[in-house]
Amino acid sequence: MKEFSYVIEDIQEIFPAIYEVLSEQKAMQARRSFVAVYGRAASEKLMAKIRRAVAQRMPQACVVGAVAMQSIVDGRLTDDGVAVSFTLYESSDAAAWLYDFDAMDPAEAGRTFAEVLASEDDVRAIEFISTDDRFGIGAFFDELAAVPDDVAVFGGIAENGTEAMPTIFAGDAACGHGVLAIAFSGPDLHVSVNSSFGWKPLGRVMTITRMKDPFTVQSIDNRPAVEIYQTYLGLAMDEDILTEMLTFPLFLHRNGIALARLPQTSERDGSLHFAGDFFEGERVQIAYGDPQEILDTADRLQVGMAAFHPQAMYFVSCVARILLLATDTEKELVMSRYAPSAGFYAYSEFLRRGGEFMTANMTLVTIGMREGEKSDAPVKLPERISHVDARTNIMRHLVNFVQQVIGELEDANERYRRLARHDLLTGLLNRGTTDETLAAMVDEAEEDAAPLSVLMMDIDDFKGINDTCGHAAGDQALRLVARVLQGEVRDGFDVAGRMGGDEFLVILYRTEEREARFIADRIRKHIESLSPLPGGRKMTTSIGTAALLRGDTAQDLYKRADEALYAAKQSGKNAVATARRKS
Repeated sequence: MKEFSYVIEDIQEIFPAIYEVLSEQKAMQARRSFVAVYGRAASEKLMAKIRRAVAQRMPQACVVGAVAMQSIVDGRLTDDGVAVSFTLYESSDAAAWLYDFDAMDPAEAGRTFAEVLASEDDVRAIEFISTDDRFGIGAFFDELAAVPDDVAVFGGIAENGTEAMPTIFAGDAACGHGVLAIAFSGPDLHVSVNSSFGWKPLGRVMTITRMKDPFTVQSIDNRPAVEIYQTYLGLAMDEDILTEMLTFPLFLHRNGIALARLPQTSERDGSLHFAGDFFEGERVQIAYGDPQEILDTADRLQVGMAAFHPQAMYFVSCVARILLLATDTEKELVMSRYAPSAGFYAYSEFLRRGGEFMTANMTLVTIGMREGEKSDAPVKLPERISHVDARTNIMRHLVNFVQQVIGELEDANERYRRLARHDLLTGLLNRGTTDETLAAMVDEAEEDAAPLSVLMMDIDDFKGINDTCGHAAGDQALRLVARVLQGEVRDGFDVAGRMGGDEFLVILYRTEEREARFIADRIRKHIESLSPLPGGRKMTTSIGTAALLRGDTAQDLYKRADEALYAAKQSGKNAVATARRKS
């Protein structure tokens, strides 16, 4: 697989691009070429010319396109140009189907596509690009429940169109009201889909109490929906409320994933129409778009993408992220360093969790593809940088919000103080928080089919240290081990916790078994090299390692690491042992 991405500003620029791709296609003996064209509405005529030029010179290619507010090429926004990406597949395939909702009922279209998929072999991923019709796409998705769980799903809503100005394309077909479905297939095709959010919930949990339709909320906590924003954010009726609310969508959890819903229009009765659906009785909070957190969350996706070793990358991101991040927008696309990339900004993004198709807002979706097994070559991650950047234009609303909710938070804060997350002696996470984090990271690893490993360790003859050197020395030993763990794990990715007594657990994010054992042995040697405790006594540790296996629960993983620790003790201590795999 090989991808070429271009920004085309004049039709003459497409011809040398096509020549370069055809030359490589011949050299690779590529089986199929996939071409995606994205541009703004003002570039629709240029997009049409590009599609015709590609179709004439590459008649076997699968050519698709969409009108979008903004496009992406190799981690850069395209501004006024048209983004064109060519992906050459050596053993895989891409095929597209366009369903016009003006000519076919959305549910019927969904059933038709489900039948098409049933006849396709080795489908690994499906991309959906729809126009701005959430009722139609919802009915379409309702018919696709039988799509296997291991098929990756991504996509989003592009510009709405008309019969006179179609906005989604597949080959010679085009429409302004429907859905474009693209199936990527092949026995050697591997696809990794991940999403980044970054908005933080603020204030108390509220309830959707009355709906006009799935996208229009009439009341929240039995008050007109718009009053929630006027009260908590201090928005006056004469302000541009919808512009201000871009930073503050409603936040909810569904199927274990954080979702946002962006207000689009308000009505005289105080109702708000959102860019995503709600259910009556659903629990929501106001969310705050923190640029630093948004960029930090996107940075963390680099770890998984680097480990995946993509040969081609695609992005689907929310237009609200551009509006909030402004000149920092391209900072969240830095993972393009790992492969050529293309993509577009959507008005809503499509995800699937737990077999359910969902519409998200404010989300960055990253897609990596490759043919064959990943390269053994190590990938060096860039140094993490701080994204701290004051956004003074939202501070007035934040201050008003805090003043309104501070009374509501006092009782909750008192409870949180009693349920401290950290161990007071070592500063590591306490057992309860570590257990919760392990369960969450296991769920995430299972969902993403990503590796995860844990280290279970304790101090050899810790009782002897207490008895011989005193409890103060024992406390010092615990703090020394904690300091080593804090220095050895990756900040923001791995987790270290004290489980009680002299027992510690380290959770290694997206880490294979062999690397986990290497890290464990490095920690063991580091602790052994420390200066003696009072009385000249040296400290050693025993460590058990275990890697997440298919179908493991957090308890299964913990138990196998504990068994490995026991094996390390039995081997003579000051040792590392790895859990045996299930027979």
